Amino acid sequence: MAQGFKIGFIQKLTISTKLAISYLLIGIVTLLTVSSILYYIFKKTIIDKTTNQLIAVNVIKKKSIEDFLLGTIRDIRDDEFQLNAYPLNSLGSLHILDKNFSMNSNDSIYDSSMLSVYEDIVFMDAAGTVIKHATPLITFSDSALKDLHHKFRLNHASTGNEIFFYDITNQYGVDHPQLLCVFKLKHASIWGIYIINHSYINDIIEIRSGMGSTGESYLVGKDLYMRSKSRFFEDTIPNKIQVNTSATQHFFSGKTLQEGAIIHDYRNIPVISVQSKIDIPGIDWVLISEIDVDEAMSTVDTIKNYMIGVAVLISLVLMVVTLLLVRQIVDPIANLTRLIDTISLGKFNQSFQKQNFSEDEIGKFEDAILNLQHRIAETASFADEIGKGNLSAEYETMSDEDTLGNALLKMRVDLIESKANEKLLTKQKTSALIEGQEKERERLARELHDGLGQMLTAIRLRIGMLQDEHKSKKEIQQIIDDTIKELRRISNNVVPAVLIDFGLAAGIKSLVEYSMKLYHIPIVLSYDSFGFETKPKNDFDINVSLYRIAQEAINNSIKYSNTSEIRISLVEKIDSIQMEISDNGIGFDLKNKVDGKGIGNMNERAKLIDGNFSIQSNKTGTTILITVPLNF
Repeated sequence: MAQGFKIGFIQKLTISTKLAISYLLIGIVTLLTVSSILYYIFKKTIIDKTTNQLIAVNVIKKKSIEDFLLGTIRDIRDDEFQLNAYPLNSLGSLHILDKNFSMNSNDSIYDSSMLSVYEDIVFMDAAGTVIKHATPLITFSDSALKDLHHKFRLNHASTGNEIFFYDITNQYGVDHPQLLCVFKLKHASIWGIYIINHSYINDIIEIRSGMGSTGESYLVGKDLYMRSKSRFFEDTIPNKIQVNTSATQHFFSGKTLQEGAIIHDYRNIPVISVQSKIDIPGIDWVLISEIDVDEAMSTVDTIKNYMIGVAVLISLVLMVVTLLLVRQIVDPIANLTRLIDTISLGKFNQSFQKQNFSEDEIGKFEDAILNLQHRIAETASFADEIGKGNLSAEYETMSDEDTLGNALLKMRVDLIESKANEKLLTKQKTSALIEGQEKERERLARELHDGLGQMLTAIRLRIGMLQDEHKSKKEIQQIIDDTIKELRRISNNVVPAVLIDFGLAAGIKSLVEYSMKLYHIPIVLSYDSFGFETKPKNDFDINVSLYRIAQEAINNSIKYSNTSEIRISLVEKIDSIQMEISDNGIGFDLKNKVDGKGIGNMNERAKLIDGNFSIQSNKTGTTILITVPLNF
């Protein structure tokens, strides 16, 4: 029954689920095996590396302590010659016993830089009587020194000169580790006790470079009490801390403990431990260097955690990869179905992401559909640009047989031609309108001059022939003269006859002279002509437009710029006419300018004759430049 349920359950699973489970099981088993092997390899490597590091630290500190103690022996031997040279009854006159402790070449032990190495130096005779203390601070009582002297004589009964060390920790009421360096000479008639300042040894031990946050080195005596400070119990006197561990038990029992062994230290915490003996005769100390296993193995534990995380991650990746493989088959087909449905609704610019990146049949089919959608979207975008009036939009047909693309390109060509024709027609209409206005102005000016002007002249002559009062006749004649002048001014403004009869240069010159008389502002005109053999086709339009532009520019300059001088330059070249009008007025801001009819009219007139109109203005004045091409 149970077996049938299992078979039925498995049959109900999808292929993607089955693949995911199988890949996951294989991955987990493989990862657990590899991770376990790597963990133990890393653990052994870390222990070996830590052990080597502890050995290096232990060797350096052991050497430093031994060098310090051997240096003490050397310092004492430096003074041995001086002591041997003096008779016993003159020992008190030795320079090394001066209370000022002055230096000379023979008493290096009393060098001021060396004196702090010792807490006291005591000289005794053969009977154990104190001859001299080197410092006023008495470290030991005379009875304690006499007892020490007795022990020295029992253990060193020979009469020869001798230097040896003696550990009196936890004896004679000393509240800290204490080491003595003793020498006897002159057939044991002089004994010197050098009471070593133990802080020097502590300073060596307390150097913790390369020891991490839990590593420490410490000295232990044969009584299993510390001879140096504890890193973890700094306020406790070292010789009150008992170190009854596997390291000390094996060492002092003559057994060998494997280097890098993991033991429990005096705090009952697992540590990696390394030991070595201080090789100085008379000193039975062991130097132990240790570091907590937790700190040493922190890297391995971190790696273990990473391995677990990586194993879980890889398992998840395997599952995801399996699902992706299935989706690579199903998703592209579903995506293409949605794409085709969207295209059928006329939505050509919808974004679709490629689902299958392989080169199998589904991948190639997806590429073909996506390429078709992309090309249709380009065609639709081009048609949209054409509809918006952007006739410069770029487009390339899919092939020579692209009916839709070729039709759009032909439509663009037709629209461009239609737009050009429309522009030309508009220009012609506008030009004809302006030309009609100018012709009407010309007719009106001629009628004013030939008709009304002649009539006013005849009236003036007839009045002159009257025999009435001379004063009244003069007043009437003056009124008629003023009327004739105003009539001429209006006629000239409507269309100057000199422009029609003698051309652009004469017309501009007449405008300049008339404006100077009217506004009393100097206007400088310069004219340079190439000399045409034939007139341009649009000579009338050009002359009238440039004249009107000059007229408008002069009026604007006088009205708004507060100018004191206007300059007009007219240059007729072989293929163009260039006119520049400038003033030295206050100018205006082109960015913030409000276009009035003046500038707009000038620009429009320039366009009608295919000219280029530009204007520049700043605080020093305004310059207008018009360049008109000539067609012969």
